[in-house]
Amino acid sequence: MSRQYVVVAGLNDEATATAIRFYRAGIPVILMDVEDTPPSIYAHRNFSHLLTLGRKERFGVEARTFADYSYHTPADINDSTAFVSRCIADRLIPCLREEELAAVARDNELTLLCCVPLPSAPAAVTEIYALEGCRTPRTRYTVDYSGMVLYPALEYETTDASIYESGGLLKAPVDGVVQTIKSVGDAIRIHEPLLHIDRHNVESETEGILTGILPSGSFIKAGTVVARVEKGAKHIERLPAQSWAVAGAFLELFFYEKKLK
Repeated sequence: MSRQYVVVAGLNDEATATAIRFYRAGIPVILMDVEDTPPSIYAHRNFSHLLTLGRKERFGVEARTFADYSYHTPADINDSTAFVSRCIADRLIPCLREEELAAVARDNELTLLCCVPLPSAPAAVTEIYALEGCRTPRTRYTVDYSGMVLYPALEYETTDASIYESGGLLKAPVDGVVQTIKSVGDAIRIHEPLLHIDRHNVESETEGILTGILPSGSFIKAGTVVARVEKGAKHIERLPAQSWAVAGAFLELFFYEKKLK
């Protein structure tokens, strides 16, 4: 029997908040990892690196990958559709790769919420909504970082993500592998080394609290954001307010479209 699922593309702050909000609203939701997405320095607060870990809990909600569930569960789970059904029955959020989602899309109705750019979308997806700046083919509506739905008939001034990332970001000077020196939550002095990239030190340009850093072992390219230091930062384990605002906008769209049908 065909079911309706919401698929959230990405594992960043906005995707994490959106998946959790739909989960708590009782709407079956699937996380989708998107290849070639830049690594997140905020893995301590979102679902980033879930595919490496296999399972991850954030704010009382656990997400698991197909590979992890199949390996640790005695039941015979041979395909992604059965995995999704079992996860939802177990009150988990399933996480799939793009290729694993194709089998689910064949037999079910999918609504896709894009929190990262997506070059292509499964043909079987019925509706596509995207966060402003996340280019995705066939997008019906977009939302911005303030939580506004950008309905075509109305005019809004969009809110750019850059206003929330205004300073303290440090980028990799070279390609290489990250080796961290400091941890999230550490008090940092100006010019203090935070991590190595091969033989290159990345030093803080200001004093403050380390609110984000890539995990050791990450292979990155020059120009990738690798850490952030903020003055007077508090509640660094929480998702930022704009992430929950984006989640609320997506939830509004879901029920808006449902009302029209």
